[in-house]
This record gives sequence, structure tokens and C-alpha cells, in this order.
Amino acid sequence: MRTPLVGALLVCICSGPAAASGPSLFTEETRDLRLVYYSPTHAYLVPHLIRSYENAMAFHQRLFHFKPYEKPTILFQDFTDSCNGSTTVLPRNFMSIAIAPPEYVFETFMPNERINMLMNHELTHVVTN
Repeated sequence: MRTPLVGALLVCICSGPAAASGPSLFTEETRDLRLVYYSPTHAYLVPHLIRSYENAMAFHQRLFHFKPYEKPTILFQDFTDSCNGSTTVLPRNFMSIAIAPPEYVFETFMPNERINMLMNHELTHVVTN
């Protein structure tokens, strides 16, 4: 449900009156992924997210013998106040990763590192779907 909402939000951002001056979206593209983020203040986390993705993908390739048919697009966003991620594989592999830390009061686990945990979890959805 959240992925369509994020997609609709991006369409609104890109097609509104501010589109005349152009939306400020930043992208990083590697051989294996396409990363989109909207604020230069998020840039310090980009290398870590890319490394976490590559490590998680290497693990899934070894475990499941998985070969992706296309680069996934990752939206790195800070729309919520809690750690969250979502994935869809139709029509394209798309992941949305939240920057905010988890709310440990309501969680039943303590991740060693949230971005690493989210990459492994969300890539499992890509592999299985």
C-alpha cells in the first residue's frame, strides 16, 4: 500500500508547479542498482546504503542462486519517523527505504544496523517474488 502512495507522491512532486524549476532529486547509479534520494543531507548515508545493498545481494545470490533480471530502483526517503521499508517487483523492482531509526520501545528485536537489516529483508522480498 505504501509503495503506490510513494509513487503517487513522486508524480505529484514532479508534475506540480515546482516542475518548471525542476524537482531536486539526486541519483546514484552503480552496475547493480539505481538509487534516488531527494535531499543533499541524505548523501552521507548513500555509500553505506550501496555497500549494504551489494553485501545483501551477494548473500542472496549465494544462498538462493539468484540472478536479478534488472537493476532495482531504491527510493531513500525520510517521510516517516520510524524505520520502514517496502518492496514491489511489478512492473519493476522497486524498494523504498526509510532513514529514520526503529522505535525500540515497540520492536521485538535489536538490529545490529538498520540499513543493513532493511537491505537484507527487502531483498528477500525481491528474490522470493
